[in-house]
Amino acid sequence: MNLHKMTASILKARKGVNKIIKKGKYDLIISDNRFELYDKKENSIMIIHTLNFENNILKYPITKVMEFVTKPYGTLIVPDFPKKAIADVMSQNKNIHHKNIYHIGVLSQIRKKRYKKDIDYFISLSGPEPQRTILENKLIKQCLKLKGNIVIAGANPDVNETKNLSKNIKFYSFLNTQYQEEMMNRAKFIITRSGFTTTANMIELGKKKALLIPCPGQPEQEYLADLYERKKYFHHVHQEEVDLEKDIKVAMKGFKGFRPPWRTKKSVKKFLKIIRKK
Repeated sequence: MNLHKMTASILKARKGVNKIIKKGKYDLIISDNRFELYDKKENSIMIIHTLNFENNILKYPITKVMEFVTKPYGTLIVPDFPKKAIADVMSQNKNIHHKNIYHIGVLSQIRKKRYKKDIDYFISLSGPEPQRTILENKLIKQCLKLKGNIVIAGANPDVNETKNLSKNIKFYSFLNTQYQEEMMNRAKFIITRSGFTTTANMIELGKKKALLIPCPGQPEQEYLADLYERKKYFHHVHQEEVDLEKDIKVAMKGFKGFRPPWRTKKSVKKFLKIIRKK
């Protein structure tokens, strides 16, 4: 993480936000992890899932930056559980001193629906370039050796393409939220990155069989992947070591998924209860 660039970016974006706020009168400002989006402390709320950097060698300086950028917000809302947390210590407020922190539980943009489980493997690609393309090429090559119905979502909105790579492999350059939801519901096994949002979607759906591939250079994804491996929620493998045939066999045994205390519907109710008090 480049702290200098991060701070400079926030300050630059803050100038644009100030212009918007001055034009209107707002009862509440709710920021989804955007550090520049706030008004007065009493009416500014931030949704944030990373509060603690227990295992990071830059723990102290990053914690101080986090304290600084969250200071303008009167309330912090964490989309994780207060005890059995999805992100474990990463979402707990051990180091950041803030009076009003609320853990509301998992938040996902997708819902569990009744679909026939007719997709053996759903591969959802994401992440910055060039790593996204590197993984895409690697997995497509290895998929040709797998049996069963396979769907690959490329996460590339700049290309509108759907094609059959073989008799059993369908490739979409991009899937919107609606179709992503459908494919995940239909999938028996999911291969994806280990980002917080992605894993929250799998937890919302109650998925147990998955292979996580953290994006190189993304400490949060690497931390979560290691955590889920230790907890026996999901198996993970590093991008340069992916061997789908072998890794899928490992992921199918001994992993139980994450059973949440409650799901998004209840989390939303908790969120609304908090903001109605403002």
